Amino acid sequence: MTVGIDISQIVYPGTGVGTYTRELVTAMLKHPRGVNFKLFGSSLRQQSAIRQFNGKTIVYPFPPTLLDILWNRLHVLPIENLIGDTDVFHTSDWTEPPTKRAKKVTTIHDLVVFTHPQYSHHKIIATIKSKLEWVTKESKIVFCDSQSTKTDTQKYLSVEEDRLRVVYPGLPTGLAKYEKQKYSGRPYILALGTREPRKNLPKLVEAFKSLDLQDHDLVIAGKYGWGPDIYAPNIKVLGYVTEEEKYELLANASLFCYPSLYEGFGFPILEAMALGCPVLTSRAGSLAEVGGKAPIYVDPNSVDDIAGEIEYCLNHDMYPRILDGYEQTKKFSWENTAKQVIEAYKELCGF
Repeated sequence: MTVGIDISQIVYPGTGVGTYTRELVTAMLKHPRGVNFKLFGSSLRQQSAIRQFNGKTIVYPFPPTLLDILWNRLHVLPIENLIGDTDVFHTSDWTEPPTKRAKKVTTIHDLVVFTHPQYSHHKIIATIKSKLEWVTKESKIVFCDSQSTKTDTQKYLSVEEDRLRVVYPGLPTGLAKYEKQKYSGRPYILALGTREPRKNLPKLVEAFKSLDLQDHDLVIAGKYGWGPDIYAPNIKVLGYVTEEEKYELLANASLFCYPSLYEGFGFPILEAMALGCPVLTSRAGSLAEVGGKAPIYVDPNSVDDIAGEIEYCLNHDMYPRILDGYEQTKKFSWENTAKQVIEAYKELCGF
């Protein structure tokens, strides 16, 4: 069986979609289970980032805006014209090409363009909605990162139950070498993620300021997306950090705060738990599915609740929660994810 996969999203390191694409493909290539893979990638300026799978990738210098027009809007140029015949084609989260004979599957990571459109740029909303119209019409299997995303997919896209598969992503690899060290710097609370309204950073900042902590900084790491900038004493805005820097920050933080208003999965809280960092988050979207009983949960719309729970975490023994977090991360494995996805491919094609 031959399976084509759009891996174009790996050019965006540090994003949940980029992490998912890279980790899933890596795991499937290690255990192909009788599947031959054709990896399609397109980028105008970052083609070298796509060529990380040792010659297995077919790369084209197409910008995403062009493919949005050709595939999402006009729905022309079948993928087989670019990669040859394939039994299955697994699309990513940005474009939806037509096929000649290949059966299509896709992964939906979240439906924020429907649930919280006010948190997305209008161009992103138009692109994603156009793609999802074709998913609803043509995809034989729709993988969902969580039960929450499956529920949203049924609600907003009316995709039939028998086409949906909840397949959880795995714990990001490369975490094992990071551990808490004797940290000589000033203690800090950490927030991670692209700075955009959905991440709810203004309320976290307001809660932090209200506590007037003398012994902790608030460190905010992640590239700027949109929304107000943040300036205040004892608050350090680092901007984009590499994965290595991110893991070091998590391993040495006193507390990881992620009071997001909506997430389709939530890799950062999984990474924090794996690195032994206590987690404060919300129950929005899938976060309670991922976190289990390990995190402290807050009302993301209440500054007082966020502030009160931060204070609680800093003044109480969080070791039992840390142990719960370690146990929770054992439920998420990329090998299991890859196995479930490949089995779905085979089921679809009768192998």
